[in-house]
Amino acid sequence: MSGKLSRFVSVVVGIVVVAALAIAAHASTPPVVGVSYTAKVLPTPYVNPIYSSPFYSITGMSPSGDTIVGYWNQSYNNKLLVWRRGVLDATSPIHYSSGRGVNDAGVIAGYSYYPSQASTWDGTVQKVMGVLSGNISGSYAYDLNSRMFIVGESVIYHTPDGTPPNTVATIWRKDGQPFNIHSNIGEHTSSAKQINAVGQVLGTGGYWTLWTNWVTFDAVWTPSGPDSTNGSWVRLPGHAPDERCHGEALNDRGHVVGRTSLGPAFWDEAGVHDLPAHLVLGPGWPFAINNDDLIVGARFYSPTDTGMLWANGEAYNLNDLIPKSAVLICAGKGISEDGRIAANGFLDATISNSFRPFVLTPIRITGLASLPPVVKAGTTPSVLVSVDTVAPAEGIVITLSSSSAGVIVPYTVTIPAGTKSAWAKLNVKTISVAEPVTITAATVAVKKTMVLASQ
Repeated sequence: MSGKLSRFVSVVVGIVVVAALAIAAHASTPPVVGVSYTAKVLPTPYVNPIYSSPFYSITGMSPSGDTIVGYWNQSYNNKLLVWRRGVLDATSPIHYSSGRGVNDAGVIAGYSYYPSQASTWDGTVQKVMGVLSGNISGSYAYDLNSRMFIVGESVIYHTPDGTPPNTVATIWRKDGQPFNIHSNIGEHTSSAKQINAVGQVLGTGGYWTLWTNWVTFDAVWTPSGPDSTNGSWVRLPGHAPDERCHGEALNDRGHVVGRTSLGPAFWDEAGVHDLPAHLVLGPGWPFAINNDDLIVGARFYSPTDTGMLWANGEAYNLNDLIPKSAVLICAGKGISEDGRIAANGFLDATISNSFRPFVLTPIRITGLASLPPVVKAGTTPSVLVSVDTVAPAEGIVITLSSSSAGVIVPYTVTIPAGTKSAWAKLNVKTISVAEPVTITAATVAVKKTMVLASQ
């Protein structure tokens, strides 16, 4: 992220990660808010509206972005839906089931109902996970990684001390063998919500006090070694001792997003950091993070929720970043490593039963070149900026910056409607071979750089 975001962001819980934040999309100031993504509605099964209006929702996205899982609820029947490269999979829907996480091999983690059974689906093949010893009444799988470690929870029907039914954080190996990783996370209950590529697990623990007060807190579990089912939990630190923090998502660098008592937050090696609030929407709720620390989520807001993105040290309304239409994006639910966003929203904000799943794809800057290709002081060469998408009616605004005060660039250049490129004039006051000058073109979503060749 830019220096601006480093004030807010830097960290998780004693986990050593050496990579620096990688969201700087502009050298000095954030890019101008404007069209940065295209929005495509995902296909859904046909339902006769005479019976009831269906509800579709996304629950997970693979790191590559190629596979998305969700569910379709109609007449109290959850049905697992799978989209592969934007196409509804032929196996969908899978009745009385819910998919929650998916890896790059396209294997889905989730659970079936009646009874509740943690499961994986590989195409049409469902594999039911093994059951922990004890009085287990059901199990739920919430995520899996590329090494086929699956995480979730097992439900204990009755507990020895008579407290309400406990849940136990559980990790399953590829063969379905379960392991209890409850250990030190919670006295009465625990759950494993997400697992990253290196085996770290984001989870929740909790306990009852005086039978009336339910206390919960979130933590990160780190395995003792590669492919180990032994490890330990470290609680997410808050702004104050014993503050209850809620973690929502975990990336492969061990960074976590969620909320503290003060609002949306980010954890990395240095501790907890507040994420910025949107100037209009206010603070939001982050749901997903990729390895570049790009974060998506929502603002729960009357009269409807609004999708949000955190990038470049700023909070953005996702609806400000797509072409103007009747579409209303309500929540970003997943973000891939190439920046695609899986989202829920309305095809038409005025029609209540038009809630659908969407994919937002970053508009890529495909070209950045100067004419002439070699520049010298005292000249005004042109720069051609090209993108991979035809600009909508409002155009596509590209923010420009220069690494040298001697090369002046316009703050923005607008690609006109119906085109894919635009020219901008540079003012080269001073330049030398010894000090290369970098020109950066950026939207909220992406950036591209070039080094000016000089005489």
